[in-house]
Amino acid sequence: MIFIKLLPLLLVTIGISTLAIILLNAGGWASLASMFLLLIPLVISFVVFLALYFNVVLRARAEGIDAS
Repeated sequence: MIFIKLLPLLLVTIGISTLAIILLNAGGWASLASMFLLLIPLVISFVVFLALYFNVVLRARAEGIDAS
C-alpha cells in the first residue's frame, strides 16, 4: 500500500533524472546544472529510504519486536 502512495514521487524522481541526463549530454552550463539536478533524486530516494526504514522499525517496536 505504501508503494502506491510513493508512485508519484518515484515518477517525479525518474523524470528529474531523465532531464538531468539529457542536460548532461548537452555540455557547457547545462552540464553543470544537470549535476545539481542529479542531487535532487538522490536526496529524495535517501529520505524515502529513511522514512520506510523508521516506519518499519517503529512499527516493530510498537509490537514489541526488536527490529534494529
